[in-house]
Amino acid sequence: MDTFAEVTHWDARKLAFADASIDKVVTNLPFGRQISFGKETNEINRAILIEITRVMKIQGKAVILTENWDEILQVAASLHLRLIKAFPLSLKGLHPTIYVFERVKHKNKRKG
Repeated sequence: MDTFAEVTHWDARKLAFADASIDKVVTNLPFGRQISFGKETNEINRAILIEITRVMKIQGKAVILTENWDEILQVAASLHLRLIKAFPLSLKGLHPTIYVFERVKHKNKRKG
C-alpha cells in the first residue's frame, strides 16, 4: 500500500495564510506540567492569538484550549474576539478551559 504524508513545520506566530482567509481555527495552546507559565509563555500565547485573529475572517470561529492564562479574555477582547462559550475541563489533575470565540468587526468610534 502506497501512502503519502506531508509534514510542514510552522511557527504559530507566523502562519503562511493571507489576512482574513480562514473560517475556523482549532488550537491547543501550550500548557501542562511540562510548560512553565510566566511572562515568556504569556507573550507566546498572546502572539499566537494575534496571528489567529489576523488570519481569521470576520465571523470566523476559534476554538482554543488553554490553562493558566488569565489574560486570554482580555487579550481576545482587545483583538475583537467575542467569547461565545467556555467549557472548563478536568484533565489528569489539570484544569484547562476550551474557549470558543468569534471574530467580530471592529467598530470605529467617530468624534463628533
